[in-house]
Amino acid sequence: MQYQPGDWPRLEKSMIEPNVRLNQPPELPLSVENIAFISNREVIFFKRVGATIVDIILLCLLFVGCISLGYYIPELSVVLVGSMMLGAVLYYLLIEGLTGYTAGKFVFRIQVVGADGRPPGILKELIRYLLLLVENGIIAAIAVLASGKKQRLGDRAANTFVLNTKELPPGSISRNKNIILTIAFSFMGFAAVISAIIGVATLIAGIADYDKEKVFLSNNKQFQVTAPGSWRVDKELNDEQDIGISNHFAEKYFMVLSEDKGDVSEFYATLEDYHAEIEELARENYAYVYVLKESRLISINGNEAYQFQLHMEVDDDYPFIMTITSIETESHFHQMYAWVLESKNNKSMQQELTDIINSFKEVARPASGKEWTI
Repeated sequence: MQYQPGDWPRLEKSMIEPNVRLNQPPELPLSVENIAFISNREVIFFKRVGATIVDIILLCLLFVGCISLGYYIPELSVVLVGSMMLGAVLYYLLIEGLTGYTAGKFVFRIQVVGADGRPPGILKELIRYLLLLVENGIIAAIAVLASGKKQRLGDRAANTFVLNTKELPPGSISRNKNIILTIAFSFMGFAAVISAIIGVATLIAGIADYDKEKVFLSNNKQFQVTAPGSWRVDKELNDEQDIGISNHFAEKYFMVLSEDKGDVSEFYATLEDYHAEIEELARENYAYVYVLKESRLISINGNEAYQFQLHMEVDDDYPFIMTITSIETESHFHQMYAWVLESKNNKSMQQELTDIINSFKEVARPASGKEWTI
C-alpha cells in the first residue's frame, strides 16, 4: 500500500486519538499526570465520594464495636477508644500510604499514586491526611471538580493523583498484592459487621437494663448499694475500694472505702473525728478545691453520716463535682465518694448520685426485679 501526499497526517491523527493525546508518540505510555488530566472528571469524582462513604461506614462500625466492648468492660473503654482512634490514623498513613488503597478505594477500583505511578508513601500520605483535616467535604469536592487533574488540596500539596486502577501503567500493583489486599479488606469488612452486631446487641441490652436496678456488693459481701442498670462494676477507681462502680460514657463514678473500727480505734473515737480527717485529706489532695456544700449531719438507712460537696480539678483540666459522705455502721467506718464531670453535672445527675449514696446499707437478700453484682 502506498500513501499519497497528505495521507500521513490523517494516519497520525487516527493513531493518537483517542488512546493517546497531547501529541505524544503512540508507542510511549502516557505519564501519570497526563492520565489524570484526560481521565473522566465525573467518574473519578463519584468514585472518590463512594470510596469515602465506604471508609466512613467501615471505621464508624469498628468504632461502635470498641465502644460496645467498653460498655461491658469499663476498665478497658479508654484503651479501646484510644486504640480505635490510633487505628483510624494508621489506616490512612500505613495502608493507603504504602498501597494507595483504602477499603473504599479498593471497592471502587481507584488508587492514590505519586507522579511515578507508585503508592504515595507515608510522608506524602501524611501531607494528604493533615490537609484533609482542614478541607471539609464541600471544599474537597469543589477542589476535585475544579482541578484539571481531579486533585483536592491535599493531592496538590503532596503531588499525588487518584486514578482508575485500570488506567495506571502495567505493574503498578502485583497480582499477589491484590490478593493480599482483598483478604485484608474482607477481614476488615467482616470485623465491621461483627461490630455492628455487637453494637445492636449492646443497645438492646442497654435499653433493657436502663430501668432495671442492680445491687452491687462490697468485697466482703457485708455491704451493698443500688444503682441503675447503666452502671457497671469498675475495679480501677482505687486499689483499696470495697465497692467501685461507674458509667464511663456519662462520666459518673461511685466508690466506697471501708475501715474496720478495730483497726482505726486509736485514731478515731467517733464518726465526727473520722469525717474531719476525710474532709481535710480531700482538701489537700486535689487542686483548685472549693466547697459547694458544707458538712452536715444526715441519716442513711438508720446510720449516722456526715456529707459535704466540693468542686475539684485533676491535672488542671479535669473539673468535677464530688460528694463525700462518711458513714458509721456497727463494725466499720465508711467513706463514700460520688463524682461527675462538671460539664455533665445537672439536677437529675445529682439526684441519681444521691439515690446511690442513700441506698448504702448492710447486705440483704435481693428484692424481686433487682440483680446482685459483685
